[in-house]
Amino acid sequence: RTLDLDLLLYDDLVSHANGIHLPRLEITEHACVLKPLVDLAPALVHPVQHKSMQQLWQEFPQASQPLVETALEL
Repeated sequence: RTLDLDLLLYDDLVSHANGIHLPRLEITEHACVLKPLVDLAPALVHPVQHKSMQQLWQEFPQASQPLVETALEL
């Protein structure tokens, strides 16, 4: 099987090398990326925006990208 791993952040590293951006631009562009970060680490500070994930989520236009929560069955 192929493993697809999306690295969103690496500590407070800011890098734009070889077509790879850290932190990933998708963090502040897509609700489906930002909201799980908020759930896992709301106080984590974005190294470029200098705002916590919770602050970024509060400022995010959530109505433009509504999320549907589903229960995970194990």
